[in-house]
Amino acid sequence: MPILETIELRNHMVPSKKLLRNHFPITLDSESVKQTNCYGYCLGITYPNLNFCPGFTIAPDSNSWIDNPERLIEDCTLDLQNLNRPFRRISLEDVTFVEENEYYIDVHSMDSSRSLLPSEYANPENKWTELLEENEYLVKVFYTPSNSRIRGGDFHFIRQDRQTGIWFHKMGWQRQPDIVRSDNGLWSPIPGREPTKITSIFCDGFSYTYLPLVYFAITEPC
Repeated sequence: MPILETIELRNHMVPSKKLLRNHFPITLDSESVKQTNCYGYCLGITYPNLNFCPGFTIAPDSNSWIDNPERLIEDCTLDLQNLNRPFRRISLEDVTFVEENEYYIDVHSMDSSRSLLPSEYANPENKWTELLEENEYLVKVFYTPSNSRIRGGDFHFIRQDRQTGIWFHKMGWQRQPDIVRSDNGLWSPIPGREPTKITSIFCDGFSYTYLPLVYFAITEPC
């Protein structure tokens, strides 16, 4: 990616307070919602017409991470460095307090706008706070290997509201940002809890599961 465009991207990275209202993800306008995916959203980038795959600051159509979860982590690391975003990597082995939580996503559903009552997504004590530095927020990276529907595998990124401990994300290029929760009619734990698995389900019953790879503690942009 040209240096000037990378500098321009840095100017389009927004802090969490501009993505949330009353600790709930804001609704993006009809154009913006189609211009970012889970990765761009977790980085806080509001910049149109880019393929936000890990490694995009190296090559716009980077796919070096395909069938290679370790490379996916490295490409994310390079992106953060190229965007001049201070960060720390936290391994899964360093975290012991996360309960088993699996969420189910209907691949064909576009309904991610249902309002939730505070009691529906109230989290227990946010134990992450003591591990984060001032002005850091947390991103969790998931990966699923290649299958008959997704050649080369796929990734998913979620981020945490530091103040409440609630997790939120953006599914793909079409759906609005939302609290992490299962789609209507599918069983799930309390919305907003940290997931240990995310399973995508097709209308014919085919499914695949994203498992966690690593955390990134990222310093908020100004």
